[in-house]
Amino acid sequence: MVLTVDGTPHSVSPLSPFAFSGEATTDCRLEAGAVRDMNVMTRRGRATARVRIVAVPAAGGTEMACAAGETLLVMALTEGIAVGGPDEQGRALGRLDCVPYEGPGALTLQGDGTVAEIRITAAR
Repeated sequence: MVLTVDGTPHSVSPLSPFAFSGEATTDCRLEAGAVRDMNVMTRRGRATARVRIVAVPAAGGTEMACAAGETLLVMALTEGIAVGGPDEQGRALGRLDCVPYEGPGALTLQGDGTVAEIRITAAR
């Protein structure tokens, strides 16, 4: 996909987060058929958001810590991921299922696949 933000074109690859201001003028051109986008919008001055793509390896687990005052969202981008909290068994996620978690604490991911780690932090 080619995303044009305020007149500047950007080639955006699959599973590549791209941040831009909500006030920006945007347009896009699809180069290889349909796509599915996931957007995170926060109110300026009240919260910030970060998105990171994380590969979850089949061997072992991946822990995602969540600080006090932070919201962690884990969105399964593939099948084969289970998410559990400190005191619970892992729950299997289907593709595009999303689990919210309020810090402090951590989530543990098991399986073999890919997730989007979305962190929303309140402004101080």
